[in-house]
Amino acid sequence: MLPESLHTGHLYLKPGLEGPITLNSAFMTGVPYLPAMMAILIVVRTRKLIDRFKNTGTTSPGTAKTTAELNIRSRSLFKRLVRRQVFVETAPGRFFLDETNLAAYLVKRKMRVTAIVVILVLLILADFYFWHF
Repeated sequence: MLPESLHTGHLYLKPGLEGPITLNSAFMTGVPYLPAMMAILIVVRTRKLIDRFKNTGTTSPGTAKTTAELNIRSRSLFKRLVRRQVFVETAPGRFFLDETNLAAYLVKRKMRVTAIVVILVLLILADFYFWHF
């Protein structure tokens, strides 16, 4: 049997608040910040991976190491950076940081972030214009 709050279209009841949480009030309590927090987490983990390679001197084919030697656990993020050639595989399972490709990757990432911010600002301005004029 489902709780009454689900039958009425509300998400759930939150202790200490008047009435049920609706989609509107959920929006105002931090749900929109989740994508931004996830993006920040990805940037921080990417930076840690890159720093791990730099700190161990794994920046040339001759110094390539395995993921076990580098203690890399974040497989999906690591694979993404391998696909983008930031980390290059020399022998099976041995990788190094290609700093030239890293610089190109960082430039592309900055361009993507700039484009997203510009689009968001334009959407906010359009929304403001639509509702106030």
